[in-house]
Amino acid sequence: MTIIAILQLIKVLNNNLHMKQTLVLSLLAFLIACRSPQFNYPDTRKVDTVDVYFGTKVPDPYRWLEDPSSAETRAWIDSQNEFTANYLKQITFRDTIKARLTKVWNYERFGTPEKKGGKYYFLKNNGLQNQDVLYVMDSIGAQPHIVIDPNLFSHDGTVALTQYNISEDGKYLAYALSKAGSDWNEIFVKDLTTGEDLADHLEWVKFSSIAWHKKGFYYSRYPRPQAGQQLTSQNYNHKVFYHSLGKPQESDILIFEDAGHPDRSFTADVTYDEKFMIIYESASTYGTIVHIKNLEFPGKKFIPINDTFDNEMVVIGNSGYTLYLLTNENAPGYKLVKLNYDLKADKIVPEDLIPEDKHVLEQALLSGD
Repeated sequence: MTIIAILQLIKVLNNNLHMKQTLVLSLLAFLIACRSPQFNYPDTRKVDTVDVYFGTKVPDPYRWLEDPSSAETRAWIDSQNEFTANYLKQITFRDTIKARLTKVWNYERFGTPEKKGGKYYFLKNNGLQNQDVLYVMDSIGAQPHIVIDPNLFSHDGTVALTQYNISEDGKYLAYALSKAGSDWNEIFVKDLTTGEDLADHLEWVKFSSIAWHKKGFYYSRYPRPQAGQQLTSQNYNHKVFYHSLGKPQESDILIFEDAGHPDRSFTADVTYDEKFMIIYESASTYGTIVHIKNLEFPGKKFIPINDTFDNEMVVIGNSGYTLYLLTNENAPGYKLVKLNYDLKADKIVPEDLIPEDKHVLEQALLSGD
C-alpha cells in the first residue's frame, strides 16, 4: 500500500477523527515493517540453566557467554562484530558523517598545567590522537618536551594514561595505565631526571589514587584474582598500601582495610605538606566517610570525621594543623568547614567557616597557605 492510498483513506474518514488516527498509525506501521530489512542474526545457543532465588526459578539460557575466554564465546563475539560491521558498511552517508566529525574534532586541546619541582606539566592532544600526551616545560614559554606518550604503548591506541602524580621534589613520576578500557590499572614509576622507567611495577590496582609521601606513595588495590577470572570475578577486600620506591610489590605495607565490609572501597590522599593522610571510604556511588591521620607521628591512628554515607565530604587542603573540608552534611547547598587537629583527640568536630547559602557552593581552593 502506498502513501497516496493512505491519504485517500484519510480523506474518506475525515469525519471520524479517532478512526482516522488509528487507521493511519496502523497502516504506517505496516508500511514501515514491510520496508524494513530482515536480518539474519548469528545464532545464539541456549542452555537449560535455572537458578532458584528464594523459591523463584530464574532461567539463565545464556550463562555460557559469561566465560569471555572460551573458544565458543570468542567465535560468537567475532560473528556479532562481523554482522554489525557488514551492516554499517551499507550506510551510504556514513563516510560523510565520519569526515564531518573528523574535521570538527581535529583541533589542539590542552589540560591545566601543574607545577612540580620548578617545572610545568600538562596534557595535550594534537587533535586526532587516541590518547592525550604528557608534556613538560622547564619554564613558562619554554619548548615543551614529551614525558609520556601512551599512543606508543599499543598499535591501536587503546592503552590509556588514566592518572599520574609527581613527587613534591619533582624527581619521580608515578603513572597508571589501563589496557582496552579495563578498570584494572598498572602503576609504573619514571625517574624524571634521567627519563628512565624504574623497576617498580604494581598490579591489580583499581579505583585508586596515587598519593606521594617521602620516598614512596599510597595506592589502593584488590587481592590478585584467580587465573582466567581477571575480568569476570567480583572484587572484594579493597585495601590501601604504601609502596617504597625500588621495592617489589609483595613488600608493600598495608595501611588501611575493613575486613568487616569487604565490598567497600578506599582511596588515599596526602596534603601538600605531607602532614596528613586522608582516606575516603565509599560503599556506593554516593556518600563518603573521611578518615584523617597525622603522618608526622607514625603511631597515630586514623580519626573518622563522620560515620555514615549520608553525605559527601572532601578535604580541599590544610594550613598547618587546620584542615578545610567541603561538605553537604546538614547543608544540601554545601558549606566549607574547618577542623583544628588535636594530637590528643579521638574525634574532631568540624566548625562552619562558610555556611550554606541560597547559592550552591560548588568548589573551594586553598592558595598561598
